[in-house]
Amino acid sequence: MIRFLTPYIMKYIAKKAGAKFEDFFKNVQQQGEPKKAEGSISIDKDPKSNSSSKSTVGEYVDYEEID
Repeated sequence: MIRFLTPYIMKYIAKKAGAKFEDFFKNVQQQGEPKKAEGSISIDKDPKSNSSSKSTVGEYVDYEEID
């Protein structure tokens, strides 16, 4: 009898675990992002960096072509 009931018990356990994971991740997602009104637009801009690119580019290496 256990042989016939095992697949049904495993399906039940898998459904319960899946529902718990789904609820957990829905709660995490809701906490991480503030709710916005539907249709609203927000633009996030990166702050401008004032570093000089010449000093961080690297060294210039002089080379000669060999025939």
